[in-house]
Formats: sequence, structure tokens, C-alpha cells
Amino acid sequence: MKIRLVILSAISCLSLCLYSFAQEKPHAEVLYISGAPKVCLDDDTEYINAEEGMYLEAGDKIKTDRDSSMGLGFNEDESNIIEVGNNSNAVVVLGKSEKLELLEGRAFVTISELTSDSSFEVRTPTVITGARGTYWVVMVVKDSTDVETIEGDIYVASFLEDGRLADEEIIVFAGYQTTVKRFHRPLPPRKIPLRTIKRRKSLKDQMIRRTQATRSIRRRVINRRPIRRLRAPIRRFR
Repeated sequence: MKIRLVILSAISCLSLCLYSFAQEKPHAEVLYISGAPKVCLDDDTEYINAEEGMYLEAGDKIKTDRDSSMGLGFNEDESNIIEVGNNSNAVVVLGKSEKLELLEGRAFVTISELTSDSSFEVRTPTVITGARGTYWVVMVVKDSTDVETIEGDIYVASFLEDGRLADEEIIVFAGYQTTVKRFHRPLPPRKIPLRTIKRRKSLKDQMIRRTQATRSIRRRVINRRPIRRLRAPIRRFR
């Protein structure tokens, strides 16, 4: 009996240590989901179902199908949000500026809280896009990236054939979009159709409402713990 109590106490201490460690490590939180988006944690090759409240760390992978999407929060008050759209593949980065690598599909980015000397970036196979407070959309199809600026201004810089980022970047103002082919300069910005802007703004409102709704639910849960799958499940004692 004493041995069992000692083991249970050790497991409890380990759980508290893992919880504290998870809180300290940089992470993005799954704020909301639609359908059944998948995530691949750490260096695993197996994808599992994402859950609201799950903490994702640098290197974790995200995959959605045509009927699923996922909202990620990148700051404590959940005002910096990326929604990974349907039919998308992405990798969480969590660098000083770069937060997400979008390999395929669409990402909807809304940023409200950054320090004066920081920026928020999304990488694709062809470009880096970033801003210091705005709302924009990134879409990757094969060797091409489309970038739409809905609110504020963003910068876009393309990758060179040797993998370096081009020194020259362009500013895409609100209401305009550009396309970047692999290893090419961004095309001159062109106007976004008004109906598209209305759809994007409607989606942003939806992202904020869903974030607020899940936040309200989580506040009613006492001592909520971050969800992070352990590499090996703890065996039950009999």
C-alpha cells in the first residue's frame, strides 16, 4: 500500500512538472475546431484528432481536409489568431517573428496585439508575409502563393533559388492582393473584388466570435490543464 502511494505521489509530481513546463514553453493554443482537423505532435508520424485547448509547440504539424479547419491563438488574450482553412497542411514554427509555415491551403491571419518592435509572419514555400497589426489571407497552390490584405498593410518578400530571402520586399495595402510564383518577385498588387473583402471580413468576425465563445466556456472550467499527449500512456494500477 505504501509503495502504491509513493508511486502515485511521484506521478502527481511529474504531472505538475509537465504542466509547469508546458506553460513556460512557447506554444499556440487550439482555440476552436470545425470538423476533424488532425495534428502530429513532436517527431511522431501518426496524426491524431485535434482538441480545443490543445497546446501545439514548434515542429507540430497540422492537417485539415475539405470539411475541417482550426483556429490557433498565439498570445495570452487570444487576439492574435490564425485560422488554418480546409484542405491545408501547416507546421507550427513559433519563432521570434515567424509563427506558422503554410505548406498548402489557406490561412486567415488577424493580429491585434504586438509590441512596437515586433512583427508576426507566416511562411510559405515561396514567400514570407508579415505585419505589425492587421488582417490578411495567405493561399498556397502548388508553386504559387496568393496574399490578400483585408485590413492594415503587410509586407511580402519572396525566396530565391538558393533558399535566401530576397532583400527587396513590397508593401501590400488594404484592399489589394499579390501573387508570388516560386523564385519570382511578387506581382504588382491589384485590387481585391469587393465581394471577396466582405466575405473575408465576415470570416474575421466569425473567428472572433468563436474564440470568445470557447474562452467563455473555458473560464467555467476550474483548474484547466493544457492538453498535450504524452509519448507513452501511464499504465493503470490494479
